[in-house]
Amino acid sequence: MKREYKNLIERYFNGEANGQDLVTINHLLLEDEEFRKRFELKKALNDAAQMQDEFVYKNELEMLLKTQQESKRKRTRTIRFISSIAAVLLLIAGLYLFVFKKDKPEQLALNVGYFEMNYDGGSGFSGAQNKAEPVFVKDINVQFFSNINQKDTTYQTASKDTLKIVLPEITSNLKDSKLSVVFDYKLKASLFLIGQDTFLLKKAPQTQKLIKYKK
Repeated sequence: MKREYKNLIERYFNGEANGQDLVTINHLLLEDEEFRKRFELKKALNDAAQMQDEFVYKNELEMLLKTQQESKRKRTRTIRFISSIAAVLLLIAGLYLFVFKKDKPEQLALNVGYFEMNYDGGSGFSGAQNKAEPVFVKDINVQFFSNINQKDTTYQTASKDTLKIVLPEITSNLKDSKLSVVFDYKLKASLFLIGQDTFLLKKAPQTQKLIKYKK
């Protein structure tokens, strides 16, 4: 076969053939048997090479997808493992609060004495009995509640004879402390006495901060 025909075939499959080359190739495919066989052989070789490239690309793509899926499964297993550890820690924390903190008193109810003071500081009514509105009457039911998340001690006059006090922590000697509730007509408020401390109580159905009172 002529050298120029071989070059013509190479230019065609390399994508370098011009218009005149295409006319020549079509003519030779019809008229030259040797050229046609050489052209078909070259085409078959190119097709085989292309198929091989496609096969390699497909395998590489499958390997990449498989690697990505495996990586995703590993991340999922890691997330599940971390979630399981977090759940176990929460369970342990809950059990600790339930088992080890359950012996701490969460509520303490005491009945304390109640009395009234007139303007002169004595006991009994002031004489303006029709204008007096005591916050409490008779014996006072003082209920102590513990809330470890609360920094300040608060109180609430739940009813006219019930005082609810919430502390960060209830101490064991609280029930042995000297407690009393006094209504002061001059202040028009109640005083809560516990040990050596005196606190001012206003008529407040909502929760209020317990503040020390200084005469």
